[in-house]
Amino acid sequence: MFSASALRAGAAGHSPAFSLRRVLRRLAKSAQGAGMGTSPDYGFEEKALQQGYLRIVGIDEAGRGALCGPVVAAAVWLDPERIPAGLNDSKALTARQRSLLFDRIVAVADVGVGTADVDEIEALNILRASHLAMIRAIESLRYRPDFALVDGHLLPRRLPVRGEAVVKGDARVLSIAAAYATTPVTDAPPTGIANGFNPSAVSCVASSSIEVSIS
Repeated sequence: MFSASALRAGAAGHSPAFSLRRVLRRLAKSAQGAGMGTSPDYGFEEKALQQGYLRIVGIDEAGRGALCGPVVAAAVWLDPERIPAGLNDSKALTARQRSLLFDRIVAVADVGVGTADVDEIEALNILRASHLAMIRAIESLRYRPDFALVDGHLLPRRLPVRGEAVVKGDARVLSIAAAYATTPVTDAPPTGIANGFNPSAVSCVASSSIEVSIS
């Protein structure tokens, strides 16, 4: 487990034993203010906290639909006391809404990005390459998590932390929704200029900078 000092990213001075009830009230109010009928919530994170985990991240990927470019994944730890406004099922967000939400997320969260390139997609297949990108996203976080909520049916092989796969996680889990909202913005050329991506805003592990076996 992590010491309190290791959990200070974006939450200095907050105990892990925060008031979840207060957080959930805030999320419900945010959803109502945005006119949302339903939205992802903090229930999966709350369950992991009750099991003794202290730093829970959501992980999702973008780019699996195309073989002409890299697959990009993001891992996001949300400070439960500083939840960005406007998180919803990220597939329902417009490109502009997602870009604005990206700015809100990186301002208060620990965000890591990982990629797998075309050669790795061809060598591994697109599913395994996306899992490799997810592992790299975890490795690029400022502070190592101890639990991961992963969008999809399967956990990546050799995931470096304990985790749970959540089907349609971006519509159900707040941290995964934040990760999905981040990946389309960071899915940019190597220069990191397109789509409003600020390369100084997040940590990124590219395919050439870390080797992870997932066999």
